[in-house]
Amino acid sequence: MHSDGIAYSFELDNCDGTTEAVRDATQCVVEVSTLRNAPYSLSWGSSVTCKLIAYNVYGDSLESEPGNGGVIITYPDAPVNLHEVIAQRTPASITISWSEGQNNGGSEVIDYRVSYDQATGEFEVLAEEVSQNVFTA
Repeated sequence: MHSDGIAYSFELDNCDGTTEAVRDATQCVVEVSTLRNAPYSLSWGSSVTCKLIAYNVYGDSLESEPGNGGVIITYPDAPVNLHEVIAQRTPASITISWSEGQNNGGSEVIDYRVSYDQATGEFEVLAEEVSQNVFTA
């Protein structure tokens, strides 16, 4: 796997073929956190290019041609620090504010969906396509 078009590194922790699940599969799962940390240190949005080697009891195959194994993207982290903006409270409304989660998943957050619960345990959508980190209801 690589990100710079030149250097490949072996992924031996998740795709080493030693477990039955990996030996019998035509895919292996490498966690995004593995690709984001050393030795790969790939950034969000990086294209992951891979080469494969097949092996059996008689030995290893030649290396495959490079192929695009994917792009590092994921859903954004949940918003954090949700709280009421008390200074904006009125008899008829409340205002809530929040911060973006630490990671945006490789793409800028477009908008938010605000849901509420009136102590029933079931949330209902109050507003969609909220484009700012503040909402007044």
